Amino acid sequence: MEPKEFGLYLKSLRIEKNLTMRELDKRSGVSHSYISKMESGQKGIPSPDILRKLAEPLSVRYQKLMIKAGHFSEDEYTSINDYEARIEELDTKLENVLDDLSTNGEFYYVLIEDLIPIFNDDFFTGREHDNFNKTFDYFLEEKANDPDFNYDALDEFNKYFSVKSVKTNLIKYASEEYKEQILKKLEEVAMKHNLLSSVSYDLDEIIGLENTTYKKHTFNDQRRKLLIAYLDALFQEEQ
Repeated sequence: MEPKEFGLYLKSLRIEKNLTMRELDKRSGVSHSYISKMESGQKGIPSPDILRKLAEPLSVRYQKLMIKAGHFSEDEYTSINDYEARIEELDTKLENVLDDLSTNGEFYYVLIEDLIPIFNDDFFTGREHDNFNKTFDYFLEEKANDPDFNYDALDEFNKYFSVKSVKTNLIKYASEEYKEQILKKLEEVAMKHNLLSSVSYDLDEIIGLENTTYKKHTFNDQRRKLLIAYLDALFQEEQ
């Protein structure tokens, strides 16, 4: 859209909501003088930040305003939407499995030996985490030499890795690829300890997990392929 055409579009949205320019000013934080110039096409195409402020009071999706303004195309919008949907699904799965592995904001004590190697990587940085990871490395070395060796490293785990902090770090800062990797590891721990109350699984995913067994028999690649081929044939009509 040209600036003038886009300005008329914004004006039509404002009128449809029965808002004066000053009322839209109060609700959006965009000055009424700026709104006036936008609607007349004098200010050019508004920036994404301005559009974000206008979207809610005008009851229009921010993404739609971005497309109308030409900041991205329909294809780009679809791509962004697909990405956001994937991330939202990953975040939900992460929250669910972390809830299953914990109670009252702390991970179950019996799981901690399985969880520490997962969290002992470069993603969880900071002086406190680094100090704990060094302590746990010492614990592992001593444990390897003496299976009965006991140390308070396990008791310290929840102090450094609370469920809340792990959730926040993963959801806010982890990449899509890292989320997928750590989700798989956490789900394996949940399966190992039969903690699947809020985790839904696709059988295709379970077959691919390293620790999957059937009546104590492990799955090698050949067995996995045979089982997948059988299941594909079984559900062929529904595909």
